[in-house]
Amino acid sequence: MADDEKAGDGKSEKASSSTGAVLGVLLASVIAAGGGVYLGWSQFGKQEPAKHAAKDAHGKAGKDEKYTDGSRVRDLQPITTNLAGTPPAWIRLEASVLLNPENAAEPQSAEEVELLRVVNEDVVAFLRTVTLTQLQGPSGFQSLREDLDERVRIRSEGKIKELIVQSMILE
Repeated sequence: MADDEKAGDGKSEKASSSTGAVLGVLLASVIAAGGGVYLGWSQFGKQEPAKHAAKDAHGKAGKDEKYTDGSRVRDLQPITTNLAGTPPAWIRLEASVLLNPENAAEPQSAEEVELLRVVNEDVVAFLRTVTLTQLQGPSGFQSLREDLDERVRIRSEGKIKELIVQSMILE
């Protein structure tokens, strides 16, 4: 019977030591979670929103004047055409133009529709002269954007500020 009592005491010691370990891990987890929450609130709660972070030369909060001056964004028709070069390659380009405020009537005028049609045709004509190797990599895409932007500004005689490429798929 004395052996049975010793065996019973061993089980209770094991149970209490495993319970103590579980409670210790649980307590450490709660402390770590609380510390993380505190650090998150103290560090990230003090930051200003991004719209207030930009300041002009006089220290006042400013907006990006490029898009807040009354300019209008107009979508071009999606363009699908073949590229220049021996292996046949195709491009699909979806773009918009940013019209200057004085040329951007709220209801689209016939003159504006004609301008967008001419610009769309000019972009197609330009894309047919570009090869696939010229478009490879980030510098190729940047070069294409700059070339198209310049062509659109020249073709529109300054009525368009910028060409915005929304998507481009090469096949």
